[in-house]
Amino acid sequence: MKTNFLILGLCFSAGFNLCAQEIRYGFLGGFGITQSFWTNMPEQLADQKPYYPFASFSLNTYAGFKGKGNLGISIEPGIIQKGGVDRNSSNDKSDNVRIELLYFHAPILINYYFGQRLSVSMGPELGYRISVNSHFKEMITDLSEFYDNKFELSGLVGVNYAIVENVDIGIRYSRGFTHTIKFETTSINGLLIGDVNEFNQYLHCIARYKFNSKNKS
Repeated sequence: MKTNFLILGLCFSAGFNLCAQEIRYGFLGGFGITQSFWTNMPEQLADQKPYYPFASFSLNTYAGFKGKGNLGISIEPGIIQKGGVDRNSSNDKSDNVRIELLYFHAPILINYYFGQRLSVSMGPELGYRISVNSHFKEMITDLSEFYDNKFELSGLVGVNYAIVENVDIGIRYSRGFTHTIKFETTSINGLLIGDVNEFNQYLHCIARYKFNSKNKS
């Protein structure tokens, strides 16, 4: 899987080197909150406490390509922390279980530029799960065997603003389309109701540094 990401990135770079008018490389860091959520919860579990958010981070490299018009494309391979907090008690935070999922991920974004400073980004985010652990008090437990998919597909949208030529700040939201856990629910009579699915989501503020552009004629 990691080899596939590398090949994708090399093809991406080679292809856009042929037609890009401006090429920028750099790195970025993100910080915000992550919160896993469930879908298709049955009525008898409606009062089940949802996951609560916790602070998470991302660290990425950046390669961006922009043509003569307002459109560009970028790829940002790196690592990101996702997950949520299972709050066993609303009164005692020491009873909380924090579930951390670490991913290698690569957002591939279409960027639309409104002038020189403001841009909007949108596109898929490919992810490969590296680890998943629960943290309860001083105990760390590997939960990999309970999670279904190592590969994750998400959708990402964001807004960016260049405060100076080489530095951008922005905010972005990502929602998973690939479930991390799926389990069946049944009625009190034992009849199958359906599947409950768990997905990742996060909201991050980012800061990005881009090296001087390489313009191509």
